[in-house]
Amino acid sequence: MRKSIRYTFLFLSTAVTLTYQACGQPQHISSSDNSSLVMPSATYFFKCSPDSITTDSPLRRLTKKEYLNTLADLAQPLTKVEKTALLQTIQLKAQLLPEDNAGQYEKFDSRVSTNHIQVQYDIASVFAEQVTSIVNKSIFFGACMSSPTPTMACVKSFISTFGLKTLRRPPTTAEVDELYSFYLNRGTTGLVDLVARLLLHPNFLYHIENEGREFSPNELKLTSYEIASRLSYLYLESMPNALLFAAAESGQLNTISGVEEVINQLFESEQIRVRATIESYVAEWLEFKYKPGFANTAKLQSLATLIGLSNVPDNSLRDAMLKELQDLVTYYVWDVPNGNFSDLMNSDISIVQDDQLAEIYGVPKWIPGQPVQRFPSSERSGLFTRAGSLYTGSEKTSPIHYGVSVIRKVLCDEIPNPSQDIIDDAARDPSIDYLNKTQRDIVHEMTSPNRCIGCHQLINPYGFAAETYDSFGKFRNSFKEYKFDENGNVVNQLTTNSNTEISINGHSMNVSNAVEMNHVLSKSGKAQACFVRNFYRFAQRRTENITDQCGMNRLYTELTRTEGGLKSMFKSMGSDISFLNRKVGK
Repeated sequence: MRKSIRYTFLFLSTAVTLTYQACGQPQHISSSDNSSLVMPSATYFFKCSPDSITTDSPLRRLTKKEYLNTLADLAQPLTKVEKTALLQTIQLKAQLLPEDNAGQYEKFDSRVSTNHIQVQYDIASVFAEQVTSIVNKSIFFGACMSSPTPTMACVKSFISTFGLKTLRRPPTTAEVDELYSFYLNRGTTGLVDLVARLLLHPNFLYHIENEGREFSPNELKLTSYEIASRLSYLYLESMPNALLFAAAESGQLNTISGVEEVINQLFESEQIRVRATIESYVAEWLEFKYKPGFANTAKLQSLATLIGLSNVPDNSLRDAMLKELQDLVTYYVWDVPNGNFSDLMNSDISIVQDDQLAEIYGVPKWIPGQPVQRFPSSERSGLFTRAGSLYTGSEKTSPIHYGVSVIRKVLCDEIPNPSQDIIDDAARDPSIDYLNKTQRDIVHEMTSPNRCIGCHQLINPYGFAAETYDSFGKFRNSFKEYKFDENGNVVNQLTTNSNTEISINGHSMNVSNAVEMNHVLSKSGKAQACFVRNFYRFAQRRTENITDQCGMNRLYTELTRTEGGLKSMFKSMGSDISFLNRKVGK
């Protein structure tokens, strides 16, 4: 069972108090109050060795999202009606295209199956048939292609222009000649087959980078067109636009300063698409795909009524909760000058636009263009005290799930997978009084045995800090926790607490709730370093290794410097030397 799926299953079951093995004893043993924390420099986390700055770049295919976005961009010249009809057909075909699911990030998935090949063939055929059947062929193929018998020069011109988009580089003379011969040999279906063939070309389906100049053993400096493609799929998740093609043709992308200038232009002219890409990163970093829906149980419905929800919670509420996490990140990227990661960890603003979520928070719904709302003092602090990070889908909170999420996604520490026998034992433990103990006490009791405590002394404190909130993410003013029978009747009310002791960067300290915990994390530098690691993985399409320290060092510096911040870090990835060069096989 995939680890994230396993956690989600446990998260929804009575075995939410899952246990872990083989974590060892905590290494953080010294004490300090959080005022002594000082943001470490980049070299504290990333030991840069300039002699080794480029790592292997494995061959990757376009992700499903990249593939469909690219097809949509290729269809851009069509009229709105024609484009809509084409993309609807493609979407139907694409339902059979396998989802990218080989790791936390979609770009990690390099698997190619017969389903990929068959669906891509079908889509290429449909695309070619529909664009060649439009009445005004000139809008897609060029004016001269409207003739029943286009000239050789006309066809070759189309091959060059459409080939530039599909190959993401200018076709060579030999390629143009070969494709023209193919067009002639196909007779009456020549144009349809020509378009389909280009849509099935390896350069279209894969990120092929093999034409750069070798400047050291086994290392290539990417061509300007390969750089344009990398930048485009990093920031737009699609083929290069006119700006990138022009920059590649002019040679602007052959210098770091030229690349930086183009990235700045992309962030201005393509803000909507760059925002969408950053939203994709947030969704994959926080693994939205494993977030549960709301259970249809009497217990959950009773809790919803008790906290004042006017409607039955459903997936629209789940979606609004997750969308808020994305919106908060993009708000600090675009709407706050030099917005930084500490803002994400400590922000008390609300930009919620959903009625139910506003009810949970007890704040007015925000209207874009109006001043942002703010939460009551000390109730919320950034991403990890928002409902999308806190809700469980059931009537119970999940301290373990929350703690594991902080450890893995905020601190990038490793926690091994739970073994099934320990999970089963925990779920069947008859000695625990579930109705007369808080969820915190239940978790503590179930994870106290020696075989569990090694990991749970690391996990539980982060989870206990979030007991300020219920399983919808609503702030508990009186720390009241409800217990229900199977019919949803309240059978007990208990008082929980969120005081706990956490350890980070060699310091152990008491925090009273998740707000204080996030403040500590935001000053530690470790959360920033983890955020850098995750975006680096997203951009490079692989997990980092020891030779990536220089690239991550540079991103961390941009993220944490006074004039830097989130946007600066996102931009700097595209101009990093590790992103502009490629190591090839020995």
